[in-house]
Amino acid sequence: MSFIGEQIVPGIVVDPIVKAWRIQFKIGIAPGENVLRKFNAPEEYFAVAEEVPIDALMAADDKDGFVLAFMPSGQIDGYQRINQLQEWVASDGVPVELMLQSDRVLWTPRRAFVLGAADRGDDLVNSLVTFTFFESRLSRLEEEVFALLGKVSHDSHLTHQVGRRDLRRWSDVNDITRRLWSFRACFAAIEPRLEKAPLSLSGQARRLYSELFVIGELADRCEALDGQLEVLEDLYESANDRLSEFSYFSKEYLLEAIIIGVLAVDLALTIIDLFVIGH
Repeated sequence: MSFIGEQIVPGIVVDPIVKAWRIQFKIGIAPGENVLRKFNAPEEYFAVAEEVPIDALMAADDKDGFVLAFMPSGQIDGYQRINQLQEWVASDGVPVELMLQSDRVLWTPRRAFVLGAADRGDDLVNSLVTFTFFESRLSRLEEEVFALLGKVSHDSHLTHQVGRRDLRRWSDVNDITRRLWSFRACFAAIEPRLEKAPLSLSGQARRLYSELFVIGELADRCEALDGQLEVLEDLYESANDRLSEFSYFSKEYLLEAIIIGVLAVDLALTIIDLFVIGH
């Protein structure tokens, strides 16, 4: 079943032992890579998984990308390993913690641990990978927009009165305006995917996805980002208008000045001719 351009492709087969995968979200894939899911947001991305030995992962304290560990519940003598995995996730930040029936999930944007039934493992993993992809896109967008907000105090005067020196900023203002349209398109693509769990996921996996959205307060983040984008769009569109108007009127003023100058010279020459003829 598809969900807005999203398609399930062959995924992880969960073995009845502790497993861990490093997940990368890539635009292109190489032959032989283990592709879990494909997304359009709006560009085409692939979630590619590389299995990682759990002991080596925890010893190296790997923080490269998104790493996910799954442990089937009911393992004999698994208490120590569960504590290790909990500490491993928590070392990346305060995790979102969920209990869904008998399944337990700890999640941060870069790490996740699932302790659950083996027959639901693949669905839960797919849900976490999908949610993390869209959350990572939102985070990247937040960072880029926040960086532009730092320019507001420097450029806010461009919305009111501009001068000739300000025309030097016009190309930058045009570039920022284009970037903002790109950000808006990206936000429009990922927001509905975050708000609604993919129909391609099972009921339990969709519930996990929806709970992560609520507990992770992504609705508030989306609302804040929408407001920030609106402020920036208004500022730079207004700045573009002011600079365009000033450039137009400057050229008109220069042309009028040239015409007046030419007429003045012509008048002066006419007066001189009349003076010479009169004498």
